[in-house]
Amino acid sequence: MKEEMKKLEQTNQVIMLLFIISIVVSIILVVYTVINIKAVDKLTERVEKIETSTYGTNTNGGGNNSGEPAEQASSYDTSSFKTIMPSDIKKESKNETIVVLWARQSCGYCVAYAPIITEVAKEHNVTLRYINMESIVDMATWNPSNEKEYSILENLEGTGEFKDFAKEAIEGTPGTFFIKNNKIVYGIIGYVEKATIEEAFKKVGL
Repeated sequence: MKEEMKKLEQTNQVIMLLFIISIVVSIILVVYTVINIKAVDKLTERVEKIETSTYGTNTNGGGNNSGEPAEQASSYDTSSFKTIMPSDIKKESKNETIVVLWARQSCGYCVAYAPIITEVAKEHNVTLRYINMESIVDMATWNPSNEKEYSILENLEGTGEFKDFAKEAIEGTPGTFFIKNNKIVYGIIGYVEKATIEEAFKKVGL
C-alpha cells in the first residue's frame, strides 16, 4: 500500500513538474512573440521614417524631402508652365539651362510644391517646363504607360554628382531637373521649401 502511495505521489509530482514546465514555456513564447512584434514595429517605423525623409507619406510615389505634411489643396495651376514630353528636353535645353518640373495632380506634395517653384521661377523670369507624370506612368502601379518617354526621362545623363540622378529621382513625385544641353546639372527630389529652390536656381546661374 505504501509503495502504491509512493508511486502515485511520484506520478503526481511528475505531472505537476510537467505542468509547471509547460506554463513556463508558454510564458517564454508569449514574451518572445511580444518582443518580436515590438521589434518589427520599430523596424517598420524606421523604414517609414527613411521613406518620409525622401518622398514623404504620400502614396503612389508622392514625395516630401522635408518630411513635413503637404498643404491642403486639391490641384495646382499649370497655366504658366510649358508642358513638354521627355523627348522634347534635348531641343528645349540646347545652349540654355532649363528647369523641368515633373509632377501630377494626384500627388498632395506636388500640389503643395508646384505653387512654390512657380513663384521662384517667376521671380527669376524663368519659364518652367512641365512633365505630367500621369501621361507616361500608370498611377495604379507606377509602371510606365509610355515606355519610350519614361525611358528617356529615366536615362537622362547628368554631370558630376548628378551623373545617375535621374534613375533615383523619378521613382516619385514631385521633382525638378536643371538641364543644359540635355544633361542634368542640378536636381531636387521631392517637396522642399522656397529657400532650397532659390539656392538651386542660383547654383545653376538662373
